[in-house]
Amino acid sequence: MQRMLLSGGMPVAAAAAEEEVMISCAECMDLNHPAVVASDWVGFLALLGASAVLIWKLMGFKGPDGDDKYYMG
Repeated sequence: MQRMLLSGGMPVAAAAAEEEVMISCAECMDLNHPAVVASDWVGFLALLGASAVLIWKLMGFKGPDGDDKYYMG
């Protein structure tokens, strides 16, 4: 089918109707495993914490004289 699409043989809509393109739920059941869900949450919380620390450090940064707020030089 990919060869036909690349050569311009059959329109995309007709090619999609010819084959089943949806993923069945049986193929993605491993994504609902508790270990996968827990590791997703751990990664999300780690990114959230890192971004909060980065924002806090950037907003509290002063210039060389200590009087410039948000100094980026």
